[in-house]
Amino acid sequence: MLGSYYGTGMLTEKALKQDVNVVNQSNGLYVEIKDYQRRWFDSTADFVWKITLPERVSKDSQGQPKVLPSRTYTLNMPLEIHHGPVIFAKDGVHFGFGYASSELTIPQELQQQIGEQFTQSSTLPQVDMSVLVNYMNRSRFSVNLPEFEMVSKDGEAKFDWMGMKSHVTITSKLDHINGDMKLAGLDVEKREMKASIRDAESEYDLYQSEGGLYIGQASLSLPSIIVQNKETKIFELVKLYIHSKSEVDGGLFHSFLKASLDSIYSHGKTYGPGIFKISIKNLDADVLAKINKLANQMQNSSEAEKQKAML
Repeated sequence: MLGSYYGTGMLTEKALKQDVNVVNQSNGLYVEIKDYQRRWFDSTADFVWKITLPERVSKDSQGQPKVLPSRTYTLNMPLEIHHGPVIFAKDGVHFGFGYASSELTIPQELQQQIGEQFTQSSTLPQVDMSVLVNYMNRSRFSVNLPEFEMVSKDGEAKFDWMGMKSHVTITSKLDHINGDMKLAGLDVEKREMKASIRDAESEYDLYQSEGGLYIGQASLSLPSIIVQNKETKIFELVKLYIHSKSEVDGGLFHSFLKASLDSIYSHGKTYGPGIFKISIKNLDADVLAKINKLANQMQNSSEAEKQKAML
């Protein structure tokens, strides 16, 4: 029994390093393991996240466009890792090879920028992260972004975040991804304008086909979006639901999309209810997989390379 804890610790370390390799395939996101100390019943690790925001165009106070250069932010994430098969952590009992948890805080540089623009009464966002490596060697990531509120010093802007929870489970080969997300809501105010979103949810269950395409099901539920100017409603969306499904059968790709909506209010008029359906059938799955591969390769390419790939 005691030996099993050391063995599951080795399996957890291997799984976490595989997960890091998966994350590093993303654009603008890179993770480095600075230190990993594995002990008998638990381990500690220091993960360093580097998030790169691409170059973008914004407007200054006079409404003139200006180019904001790309910036890279560094976040330190110390991990406390518990070995299985039975795990006693601060947030409860878990069953699996290993369980790790941490809190991500905003980088000091970004905190300084926020302090220059927002009041001291504003609360900074914090991300609670955890990962459970289960007995099937699948990693389940849980992200909790609790509620916070930010108010600008000039009193003209306010951001009220009401909380979000998300779970993602991936296999070591990344051939099966499933998860869900629940957003309690958010309010954004800018002078007389206010926008609100409530109770958004999404679910997905995706498999990778032999050609590399991700197929499966995904859904999005968005009960309410409201935009107001003072007390006057200028836009409202009520009960939007989107569901998609795709499969590969006999080398052919099939896809189906359905969207339903109770109503949309805009410019004094109300539209709805409505249902939209679209079905795509009998596309060559291998050709689509090659196009998808080229599209992924294009993301970090120069403009000339992108044009060549498109041709």
